[in-house]
Parts: sequence; structure tokens; C-alpha cells
Amino acid sequence: MKNKSILKVISSLTLVSMMCYTLPVMAYTKEETIYSKLDASGKQYQTIVSSHIKNTDAQTTLKDISDLLNIENTNGYETFEKDGNTLLWNANGNDIYYKGETKKELPVSCNIKYELDGKQISKDEIAGRSGKVKMTLEYTNNEKHIVNINGKNETMYTPFLVIAGTIINNETNKNITISSGKVIDDGSKTIAVGMAFPGMQESLGIKEKNFELPTKIEITMDTTDFELDTIASFVTPKIIESKDDLAKLDKLDKVYEKVVTLQSASEEILNGAKTLKEGTEEYSSKKQEFNTAMKQVSTGMTSANKSYQELDNGINTLNKSSKTLGNGAKQISDGTSQVSSNLEVIATKLSEAEQGSKKLEQGELQIAEGLKQISSGIKLEDSSESVKNLKTIIKQNQDTIDTLTKTNKALNAQLTNENASIIKPQIEANTKMIALLTANKTAQEETLKTLSKTSEQISKLEGGIKQLQTGISSLQVGNKDLTTGITQLKEGTITLAGKSKELTSGAKSLYKGTQDLSKGTSELSQGSSQIKQGLNTLDTSTAKLTVADDALTTGAITIKDGANTLYEGIFKFNEEGIKPICNLINGNVKNITKRVKKLGELSLEYNNYTMLEEGEEGSVQFILLTDAIKGESKQKQNGEDVILNENSIKDNKKEEK
Repeated sequence: MKNKSILKVISSLTLVSMMCYTLPVMAYTKEETIYSKLDASGKQYQTIVSSHIKNTDAQTTLKDISDLLNIENTNGYETFEKDGNTLLWNANGNDIYYKGETKKELPVSCNIKYELDGKQISKDEIAGRSGKVKMTLEYTNNEKHIVNINGKNETMYTPFLVIAGTIINNETNKNITISSGKVIDDGSKTIAVGMAFPGMQESLGIKEKNFELPTKIEITMDTTDFELDTIASFVTPKIIESKDDLAKLDKLDKVYEKVVTLQSASEEILNGAKTLKEGTEEYSSKKQEFNTAMKQVSTGMTSANKSYQELDNGINTLNKSSKTLGNGAKQISDGTSQVSSNLEVIATKLSEAEQGSKKLEQGELQIAEGLKQISSGIKLEDSSESVKNLKTIIKQNQDTIDTLTKTNKALNAQLTNENASIIKPQIEANTKMIALLTANKTAQEETLKTLSKTSEQISKLEGGIKQLQTGISSLQVGNKDLTTGITQLKEGTITLAGKSKELTSGAKSLYKGTQDLSKGTSELSQGSSQIKQGLNTLDTSTAKLTVADDALTTGAITIKDGANTLYEGIFKFNEEGIKPICNLINGNVKNITKRVKKLGELSLEYNNYTMLEEGEEGSVQFILLTDAIKGESKQKQNGEDVILNENSIKDNKKEEK
């Protein structure tokens, strides 16, 4: 009687597990429940498949295929004709329930190990022993697939959820624990229920140090007379309801597209910054060469002005005293020659300065082009769109969390001592799913913060670039004026050099003859005054031009340093900001999303264990029952334990119906 009661409890536990963890699905044509007997080490030795064909259209005959042996009707009197693997049922409008045997390997196998006081012991030796016992139920997923994830072949498994439970007598056992599960103690006995996800860790590609999905269940206890009742394991591949749920994951592809655009724009900005950096370096180098030439022009102009002061003094002396005409004429001749030479040097340097100024204009155009490339590469709306899409996904995650939380509240409201063993496992499963979704939502919120910050930085960068473009435009206008001034100064210097040559010729004539002394010295004095005034003007203008050019040279160096700083900042921004974000979203997040989607597809594809007629829909679930372990005095009684027989399957089918 006691064992029959245990059978009912285990059967109830199995049915509860099926109710709690089978997601709502479409009305399948064919449903399979596989009952498999395992010995106490987990080795499969007997498997019976119970099939239910739903005759939704009340057909007179139903065509089915099956590779089962010893097929028989378990809930009616409908007959069938068998031709190979083809079954033709005389349904008469009824659903068909039948069972058969198979030797096929299970998609999820179980290996059970026993330890007594820390040492491994066989299933045959542990019965009736005392001490610290540890049982390890390790589940292996045998449904391996090679799939393509982001262009790379990866190993994934059909997703299976395993729920295992057993009943332990409190009279001879205490301190009972179970990993990844729950123990329920009613005083006389303890019900231990745990969960496992074989193959899921590898399928998701998640490292165990970050998050571990259990593939085994460990039960420990202190025992004075070890025995073990049947362990019932419920196995289902249904982790997704329908193809519509898979379609929801496609919305993330839009986010990934925007991330690619963001990464491309960032590279364009970096290239533009590099062009700007190289252009400003060239501009600064040429500007310094031009500045050196301008300083030489200024020095020559000052020297010419000083030399002409001496010349002018000589002319005044000549004009005042004819007695010293010879000496004065010689000084004039020497001075005008020196002035003429200086003016020719000045004209040459001004030509070099003019060429340097034109090169500056080219450098400014290159800088403007670099800024244009940077500006065209910045697309703030792409970053904003990414932020918007990611917020939508976070909200969807939160909606799912809220739904599961409400479900738990509703289950808690229904919780009583009588149904605790039914409802609590569902609450705990929902809680684990909430934790997984919350962790995913937290990672998405961190990504959202980084994207929002990136959007602000891009906005500031656009403003800075516009200011720099305005400054460069002003610099172009100033440099054009500078080029015009240099050209005018060169032309004036050439004209002045010509006049200086004429003055030299006159001085030589004066030195040779003094007959027209009075007239000549008067003309010379007038010409000298004009030259002196012109030289003073040129000297003053050259000094001002040199000061302005010094400022421009300093500005060019500042622009070069700023462009280098801008390039380094954009490079760092790209390497430490944009690339990590893109790598994270297009790497880990995208990779996991692709894997989850593929797991959903594999879940939907696994819809039968034996055979399924093309065009039909199916569902499948597994119930694994291990042999009990009893002492020698209880071996006879052990014969009454849970077995797979025709009556138990019929009873279950009647309950389903």
C-alpha cells in the first residue's frame, strides 16, 4: 500500500511538472509521450511510447506512420492495418490513443553517480548504508547540430528542459538538499525537485564564470539506512510557443544596422580628422617658411631705410656746401648702389613671400576640405535612432518581466499547503526567468547610457567643427588680403629699385661733373625726400606686416596643435567609445540574440520522437523513471514499485482526455 501511495505521488508530481513547464502550443495532430525505464545508474532499458492522434475533423480513417513495435490501442476499440511503417486507423471520427515499444536512444540521457562520505560507490553497494550520501544526476543532450551563427559554424543543441523529482523518507534521512531546485518537507517525507538545461550553456555560448546553466542535479542527505524511491524526470523541448515569437527578435536587426552606420560614420570622421591634421601640419610648416622670409624682408627694409638716412644726410650736405661736392657725390654714389642692391634683395624675398602666401591658401583649402569630410561623416540622427530603438527593446523586456511578476503574484495568491508542491516550482522557474531578463535589461540599459553619451559628444563635436570652419573661412580672407599686400609691396619695391638705379646714375653724373651742380643737387634733394618718405612708409608697413605675420604663424601652430588634439581625441573616441559599443552590440549581444533565435527554431523543429507523417504537426515529451534502491529485506516489496504497464498508461490517457 505504501508503494502504491508513492506511485500516486510521483505520478502527480510528473503531471504537475508537465502542466507547469509545457508552454501553450497549437493544436497538434499527433502528440507523443515517451515513458522510459532507467536502472539506478541511469541506463535506459525499456521505453514505451504513448501516442495521441487528434482527429479534429472527425475523419473516418486516419493515416499515420510509426516505427514502434507491438503497437496496440490503449483507449478504445479502433483497429488499424499496418503496411511497413504505415498505419491506417479505422477511426470512426474518434481520437486515437496507442502505445508501442522502441529501442531508440533518448535525446537526453541520464547518468547517476553515488558517493558515500566523499567516496564514489556503486548503486548495488549503497543500499542500507549509513553516512553522508550525495547523488549526482547528470543529463547529456544528444541532439547536436552544426549551425551558422554570424558566418561561423557553431555547435548547438536542441533545447531541453529537465525537471526531476523524488520522495525521501524522513525517518532515516535528514539535512536533505538539492541543487538548482527545491525541497519540500511535510514532516514525514521530503519531496525534492530540481531543474537542468543540458547543452544550453554551449548553445548560448555563455562562459560559466559569467552565468552557469545547470546540466546536473545534486541531492545530498545524511542517512542511517539508505534507500531511494523512483526518480521521475520530465523532459520537454518546448521553450518557445510559436514562430511569431521568433519574429519579435528580428526587430533587433534594425538596431544592428544603425550600429554599422554609426561605426562607418565614425571611421569617416576619423579619416577627416587625419586629413585635417596632415593639412594643418603642412600649412604650419609653409607658414613658418613664409615667416622666415618676411623677417628677412623686414630686416632688409630696415637696413635700406637706415642706409638711405645716411644717403639723405649726404645729399643735404652736398646741397648745403658745394665745396664738399666731390666727397658728397662719392657718398651718394656709394649709398645709392647699396640701396639699389638692398632693394633688389627685398624684391627677391617678396617674390618668395608671395609664393609662400599662395601655398598658405592651398593649405587653407585642404583644411576646409578636411573639416567638410568630418562634418559629412557626423550623422547625429543615426545615433539618436539607435537610442530610440534600444529604448523600445528595453521596454519590451520590462513588459515581459512585469507579466511574469504578475503571474507569480497570482500563483502566490493561490498557494496553500495542499498545492504547494504544484505551484512553488512554477514560481521558482518564473523567478529565474525574471532574473535572466533583468540581467539582459541591465546590460541593454548600460549600452543605452553609452549610446546617449555618444550622441551628446557628437552634438558637441558638430558645434566645434562649425566654429573651426568659421575660423578657417576668416583665415582664408585674411590670407588673401596678405597676398594682395605682398604683391603690392613687391611691385612698389621693384619700382623703387628702378628709381634707385636712376638715382645712382645721377649721382655718378654729379660726381663726374659739377657744371649743373645747383640744378642737380636741387633735383637730387627733391628725389631724395620722395625716396626717404617712400622708404619710411615701406619700413613701417613691413614692420606691421611682420607683426601680423608673426601672429598668423602663431595661429597656424595653434591650429596645427588643435588639429592634432582633435585627431587624437577622435581617435580615442573611436577606439574607446564607438568601437567597443559596436563590438558589444554586433558581437556579444547580437551573437546571443542569434543563438536564442536558433534555439527557438530547433525547439519548434523537434516535434516527434518516432515518426511523423509529412504535413502533420506534432509535439513530444519524455518521462524518465529510475529503478528504486532498496535493502535486501525490501527486495520482495520492491517488486510492487512503479513500473511501465498498460494500465498506468491508460490511466494517464484518461486523465489527459
